Amino acid sequence: MGLKKQIVNEDEIAIFDEAVIHKRGEYWQFKLWLNDEQKYARKSLRTRSKITAIEKAKRFYLEILADRQAGKRYFTLTTKQGVAKYIEYRAKDVETGLIVSGRLTTIRTHLKHFLRIIGKDTKLRELGYLDCEDYFYKRHKETNGNVKVVTIQNEQSTINACILWLFKNNETYFAKFDFKRLAKVDSNNEALRRATFTLNEYKQLCVTAKNYANECSDSGRQDEYVIRTLIRYFILIAGHSGLRVGELLQLKWNDVEFEAVTSKGKEHLLAKVAVRAETSKVRRSRVLYCKGGEHFKQLQKILKHDNGLIFSTDSITKITKRKLLYHFHKIVALANIPNSTTRALVPYSLRHFAITQRILSGLSLHAVASMCGTSVVQIERTYWHVNNETRLTSALADYVQNDDGTITLT
Repeated sequence: MGLKKQIVNEDEIAIFDEAVIHKRGEYWQFKLWLNDEQKYARKSLRTRSKITAIEKAKRFYLEILADRQAGKRYFTLTTKQGVAKYIEYRAKDVETGLIVSGRLTTIRTHLKHFLRIIGKDTKLRELGYLDCEDYFYKRHKETNGNVKVVTIQNEQSTINACILWLFKNNETYFAKFDFKRLAKVDSNNEALRRATFTLNEYKQLCVTAKNYANECSDSGRQDEYVIRTLIRYFILIAGHSGLRVGELLQLKWNDVEFEAVTSKGKEHLLAKVAVRAETSKVRRSRVLYCKGGEHFKQLQKILKHDNGLIFSTDSITKITKRKLLYHFHKIVALANIPNSTTRALVPYSLRHFAITQRILSGLSLHAVASMCGTSVVQIERTYWHVNNETRLTSALADYVQNDDGTITLT
């Protein structure tokens, strides 16, 4: 096994004549020399009790013995190397369509925070399941209290998914961290209501986006005009369709068809949008109709391409989220949306707006869920306040009998 008998010092206790335990401060530590790796295997036994330390040390020694008889080295990966292997593994899920590329980006971000907290050079075999017990405290402190509980919950879920994969690949001694229980997130609050637009605010946003684009239409800044126009039509189309940001950025011209319909004596050009499974967050394809087909037509004329990606200047490379956010926030600021800096208004707020307006218009939750590619349960849980408003409106409505004897609700 490549071990050598330990030279036991006065403050050390031999275990199986090959490993020793000793005290560091108040706690007992394990130490075993690995000859072929020319290093000591060390581990904190996390106990002040000598008897408990001896029992833990024996179990740990036998684990090392079993692993080495199976041909496994003790010193293998650092946390940075382990995370890199996990991300490489999850990247294959993007190729096979199990997750979208945006999800992989989120995983990278979550694990970047984890590496900063735990230390990128920490050995995976040296980690213990309690080593992230104060993860929330450290993230809360480094962000000056600005990180949200739900953000930490999502990060911890990603971290434990990574640890479980590493455990299954024999890189860690435990399957998940024991994170400290966080305060329950109250879903019945004003957060979502604040993170979306009212109808008047959306109308103002659209007017501002048009003016923002037209500012440089005649100034010779053609490239800037095209980018601003892309953002303008992104706002218009997102507000009408309720598509997710990732779905919009991956939308292609051949995903969109047009259909003219007449309603109440007025003709509308509808866009029939096919969302491909590989671009959907839930990995399911769907087809939806939305108003504003003319927006696609007008954007098509400006971009001068009718194949490839829609939200792209060359039909090949999609506009970056960084550029989208930059112009979106400028337009929101110019539109003088009240308290915009504290309401967490982002491009995804346009999806919230579209869903909210459909619920308020009286559409069934099933119809809204089907159009927006989510579940009725998720709609009920997320947009409870909107549904409650419609219930109150219904409760306060009056029945009026018309001259012809029919009944209408007012």
